[in-house]
Amino acid sequence: MVSQLELFDLSSLAPPAVRPDDWFFALRPPEADAIADLARDEAGPRYPGKLIRPVNLHVTLYPVGDGSFVDSQLVARAISAGALVRHKRFEVAFDRIQTFNGRGRYPIVLTCGQGADDIRALRALIAEAMGRFGFPRHNKTITPHLTLWYDKNRIPDHELAHPFTWTVQNFCLVHSIYGRAKHELHGPWPLQDQGDIHSPM
Repeated sequence: MVSQLELFDLSSLAPPAVRPDDWFFALRPPEADAIADLARDEAGPRYPGKLIRPVNLHVTLYPVGDGSFVDSQLVARAISAGALVRHKRFEVAFDRIQTFNGRGRYPIVLTCGQGADDIRALRALIAEAMGRFGFPRHNKTITPHLTLWYDKNRIPDHELAHPFTWTVQNFCLVHSIYGRAKHELHGPWPLQDQGDIHSPM
């Protein structure tokens, strides 16, 4: 039987650099280009923030580490945790633009009405799996969101005329490389018709 870890090449993971990268579990929208077009239209000339590249758009589910360096052993444990998670597929509808509080820059985000509870449930299952591999639990309540850009100005909250809807069929582990605006992906892990978490062995 092939080990889950044999499906991932960890040999290219470099030792910690001077500054830490970010690692986190996430959902990725299938309509990233259309969402990026919306962000460009919403930002316009009044809001000079830097837009998130379409390839990097995501909904964060759960962090790996606490802002410190993440080495290949921690990544391997996170991959093993991701392989344990079983959750049903579900529908989401990102239908509102909001401005979150920030230090120096405000995150301009898409939030969802439909599917928010399912995203939180998936996050809870990831937290449980991570706990099995010795990671600390993060119990903070989240507002599921997709960041469009960071800006020095706030923008008015408003509903979208045409929400972005899709069926969430998988999640992945994202390596956000510091200073390069680049994401490398591990996974994805498919969602199932089961709502519980168990070992695949």
